[in-house]
Amino acid sequence: MAEPDAWDYWLTLPWGDAAGHVSYLIIAISYWLTNIYWLRVTAVVGLCFEIAYFVLVSGTTLYTGIGWDLVFIVINLFHLLRLTRERLRVRLASDDRDLLRTLFDGLDDAQIGMLLNSASWHKAQVGEQLTIEGAPVPALMLIAAGQVSVDVGDQTVARMGPGSFIGEMAFLSGGTASATVTAIHPTRVMKIEQSRLKTLLVIDSQIASVLHRLLGADLAQKLRTRNLAA
Repeated sequence: MAEPDAWDYWLTLPWGDAAGHVSYLIIAISYWLTNIYWLRVTAVVGLCFEIAYFVLVSGTTLYTGIGWDLVFIVINLFHLLRLTRERLRVRLASDDRDLLRTLFDGLDDAQIGMLLNSASWHKAQVGEQLTIEGAPVPALMLIAAGQVSVDVGDQTVARMGPGSFIGEMAFLSGGTASATVTAIHPTRVMKIEQSRLKTLLVIDSQIASVLHRLLGADLAQKLRTRNLAA
């Protein structure tokens, strides 16, 4: 008599066992996901199938497992609600949407929303100093609109516009401002307090990776510009 093949096994699999296999397969897939939003969605679906497995499995009452699955589902749904609100916040910020999505390539809308949630917006008038050489820099800033001059001593070494960071060297080194940055046009900047940003980078490693890559590239470009001007 021929051995039953894998397809025959799945066709004859009891509903309870099938739900169990599906639940653990989906949960296993969630472990491979790096996007926290879809990881949580996949985890909720897997946990729902696991509850079905606990209910359908014959001769066993697994109220403890069902109860804990419900707790995990509620926790994930809470965070999914928060992430969805952050996604919507990015959609509402239409003036900055293209800049943020282009600049933070590698992050999804929810992660950009997490950055926005930790940030505040500031409109600098012409002549306002955003950093002062040698002084502490409490926040990392991103220029969304306008233009600034970068002065070291009495020399202007660069001018920067949308997409450039201010205070990145102080953030990376933990030191003071390496230059005085002054608005030469009405300038709009996104500010993230260093303490809040450091907390966010601990929470989400992907945001940390992308931001450090951007800051490193931005700093390297400024150093090349300064060397050419010297």
